[in-house]
Amino acid sequence: MRDSYTRFIEQLERISAKMARAFERAMADVLNEVRFSDLMDAIERGDIEQAFRVLRMDQAAFAPVLDELEAAFVEGGETVIDTAPIRTVRGLGVRFDGRHDRAIEWMRNRGARLVDEMGQQAQRVIADTVADGLESNRGVRTVALDLVGTKGGGNSRRGGLLGLHTIQAGAVRNARRELREGNFSAYLRRERRDRSFDRSIAKAAREGTQLAASDIDKLTRRYSERLLKLRSENVARTETIGALNAGRYEAAAQMVYSGRLPESAVSFVWQSTPSRRTRDTHRAMNGQKIRFGEAFTSPSMARLRFPGDASLGAPASEIVNCRCGARTEVNWLSLAV
Repeated sequence: MRDSYTRFIEQLERISAKMARAFERAMADVLNEVRFSDLMDAIERGDIEQAFRVLRMDQAAFAPVLDELEAAFVEGGETVIDTAPIRTVRGLGVRFDGRHDRAIEWMRNRGARLVDEMGQQAQRVIADTVADGLESNRGVRTVALDLVGTKGGGNSRRGGLLGLHTIQAGAVRNARRELREGNFSAYLRRERRDRSFDRSIAKAAREGTQLAASDIDKLTRRYSERLLKLRSENVARTETIGALNAGRYEAAAQMVYSGRLPESAVSFVWQSTPSRRTRDTHRAMNGQKIRFGEAFTSPSMARLRFPGDASLGAPASEIVNCRCGARTEVNWLSLAV
């Protein structure tokens, strides 16, 4: 089977969609299981760390996401073996070991990094939201609801700020401020707003009236829900890219380090997405070819073993929302019997 970019994109779309749903489920469980009275107590004391502990956003909470991360890694590795000519590998026992110590270490480190990043973002969102609540004279209960959302159908919480990136949470707070202060033109420029309310907002703007507090709450919570969906998609795409490409790299590493292939028999070719949204640096890297053990070099001078790789210090600006792949080229005739 040919290792095509089309196949890579199919894997990316399929797995990242599953991971995005897993992320949404994980956050829903975190928010639905929160002890609301304990959260209010922590907010009232201004204890941000305790407020975060109440949420229990630990590795167990993100287990559904980490399961999809592992599945992506393994599928990436198996893809490399699938591309081998059947006559070349038949009977030689060439297979991908998703439980190899190196594979397990990658998945453990990547998972821990993801959970740590989510925790850091959550603590900043809590701190910023509590500070904004004090400045705006919003009560403790209201601030807590801003964080975890309100209960709706199925008794599940929706529309909270937790789970969002700090920039997104700030956008929700700014949207609330715009609606409260009557700066409707600014709000109507927000791409992820609930457009079903646009007519009512335009009417309030024409008549110079204010929106009811309940309407402002509804609008900002809808906006937050949509940003959380975007957040889940961004996280899933970033993590899936990294896992698929890491699995491909690990498959080559297993063959090289086991002595089945010489390093010179393996190379990787950077494949950037033909899209206007592709980073200029990644577009410039399209077709860049390296041998096993080398690293791709971005025009920014960032070094990556594969798209989505942060192990060599590549910054988030070279990783987040990347859709690039690295085609693995193997001289299968070099395979040692």
